[in-house]
Amino acid sequence: MTNKPACDRHLTMKFIPPTNTSRLAVEICNRPYRASLPKSLPDHWIRPIARDLRQIEQLMFGTVIGDPPMAGPLMLAMHLMSGRMEERGLQPQIAFPEEARAAHWFRLYQMFVERELVTRMVGVPCIDDEQALIAALDDEIDSLCSNGQ
Repeated sequence: MTNKPACDRHLTMKFIPPTNTSRLAVEICNRPYRASLPKSLPDHWIRPIARDLRQIEQLMFGTVIGDPPMAGPLMLAMHLMSGRMEERGLQPQIAFPEEARAAHWFRLYQMFVERELVTRMVGVPCIDDEQALIAALDDEIDSLCSNGQ
């Protein structure tokens, strides 16, 4: 059996420490909402959040049993949503979404987080990701507002 080279080991998600939500709240969620955009997340945050989102995905598809760490991704998703609502002049009043809507938010955020990870690994930027995520947030906000939530 051969050992993985050190350069491969640091990219393996199992070597990433658990998400410290207290520190996440101070370092990211106490800043403007754009700090929660994947492009803005420092490496020491994007990797545990990516891992947490992947574990949530596994739970949604029934491939893992247990409680995935949902607090960090949920904090960031709510921070993005409420901050964007404020920027649009709306009163942020977001209740915890029903399961299907939460799953949609997690999948959407996961896609952009994972795209940002690949960008950092290969060194080729995703040109429109920030605008695309904000547009998706706007669609979600419009949907919430039209449903009276």
